[in-house]
Amino acid sequence: MARDYIGRGRQAFRRSTTVIGADVEALMADHSAKGLLRSGATVKRSVRAFEDRTRATLEELQSQFSRQVDSRGREGKCAMRDLETALTEHIAAAPQILAKGLRAAGCDAEAEGGRGSSIFRAFQNLMRGVSQRLLEEQHLFRDEWNAPPGKSWIERNKIKYGIIAAIGGLLLAKGSDLVIAWLNEPESPPIAMQPLPQGQKSSK
Repeated sequence: MARDYIGRGRQAFRRSTTVIGADVEALMADHSAKGLLRSGATVKRSVRAFEDRTRATLEELQSQFSRQVDSRGREGKCAMRDLETALTEHIAAAPQILAKGLRAAGCDAEAEGGRGSSIFRAFQNLMRGVSQRLLEEQHLFRDEWNAPPGKSWIERNKIKYGIIAAIGGLLLAKGSDLVIAWLNEPESPPIAMQPLPQGQKSSK
């Protein structure tokens, strides 16, 4: 029975919004102290926090799903499709998730005309890059994970392996013959020591 991959993905990304919100609160306090709150820097750092936390959640889900799915067949494809759906939904919710940071920078996306401001347009451009990077990472993971196992060197080079194996067999057989012949070679009789003539000393 297929597991609820899309439900788990949505739940994990919802949890990440809490962490993203805390990151935005922290950067707002920092920018307020530095006089940078109503600036493009607040938008950029808010988007960066969103991307970093979303990537961490995505990688965690990829790791969980790949460990739990035994087959890379139908269930594996379902898991990757559901994960991409949950990721896409999360990215689409970025204006709501980052609304506090946008308002602090001077853009209320929910107000009339708020989405037509230059700040919101800059935010959209940044988010397009985030969306492209995260989805590409998910596609790469999906394609590599679903790919069939690579062939071994022997399978890719059957002819070369056959030649090498044949040569190795001949060398091994020849070496074995030489060892056997050496083992079977009769030992030479010991050299008889001739006694020295009487009164002749050894040269030692």
